[in-house]
Amino acid sequence: MANEYLIKQIFNCMVIDDEWASIQVIAKYINETPNLNLTCITTKPEEVPQLLEKHTIDLLFLDIHMKGKDGWDIKRMLDPAIHVVFCSADNRLGSEVFDVDGVDYLVKPFTFERFSKAIARVINRSNDHHIGSEVDDLDAVIAVKSGKMQQDIIELADIDYITTNLKRVQIHTINEVITVDNTLSELMQRLPSPRFIQISKSTIVPRNRIATLQAKCVVLKGRSKMVFAIGAKFKAKVQALYSQ
Repeated sequence: MANEYLIKQIFNCMVIDDEWASIQVIAKYINETPNLNLTCITTKPEEVPQLLEKHTIDLLFLDIHMKGKDGWDIKRMLDPAIHVVFCSADNRLGSEVFDVDGVDYLVKPFTFERFSKAIARVINRSNDHHIGSEVDDLDAVIAVKSGKMQQDIIELADIDYITTNLKRVQIHTINEVITVDNTLSELMQRLPSPRFIQISKSTIVPRNRIATLQAKCVVLKGRSKMVFAIGAKFKAKVQALYSQ
């Protein structure tokens, strides 16, 4: 079966940081990640316009506090199609990063595991763009009840799958598992369709997470290769979404 929802396999990367030691760490992580290609690096922010003219860049690792020009200025001059992961030793800037549409924010020093989570976010966003989801900024997140006096705001691109068992609904994201007070049916009504699909009475998955569709189950992308059974009442709807 042809898969019409393929992620971009190779991301051409640029690293901008005025500290050579930081560039070396990020370059090492990039070289250890199969679907990343290190295209160019620079410690001089003023070189960025010329480098962008010479190279096609999909993913930029961008320091925020640099001499001469900060990361915010560089982000504003970029093509919006370039994914940006901000990197900084300042751990107080998370909200500002997302205000300017950054994909993630890595606080130095960061581990390869944390770096890999950022790449997962990049791939998720690339998938969302590839399938042509007509989702505006307000629909890019969902608010869920995780307590009587608390709501959690979850980015749709971060959701791996949603399950329920014994009346406990859990949203599994790339970073954590959140137990919510909402019912599965409530969430399904609020999640954009066909971006998310309910495959059984107990499971909702994003379509761009499905790696393999089998007769009775789906296999999700990722190292864990999670397998979920397709409920009999949901089989026809699931199959119809992938029919040619």
